[in-house]
Amino acid sequence: MLFVPLWSLFVYSVNAFMLWGGGWLAQMGVVDYSGGYVIHVAAGISGFVGAAVIGPRTLKDQQDFKPNNILLAAVGAGILWLG
Repeated sequence: MLFVPLWSLFVYSVNAFMLWGGGWLAQMGVVDYSGGYVIHVAAGISGFVGAAVIGPRTLKDQQDFKPNNILLAAVGAGILWLG
């Protein structure tokens, strides 16, 4: 319940104002016609922070990392293929 409002406040709105509010990106000449740039930058920053918070894999996972659910792996591959 806290993630979405906090993410919207600290990540999405900062990116939106940097681009749409005449901020740093707008002054550099970046034009975002459809709003996709703000979404993708926010998603990239969130992914980077999430990876930094989680940290690297454990040594056990690096040595033996077999798939543990073949059905979900196939569903994920199918979604990527159709997308």
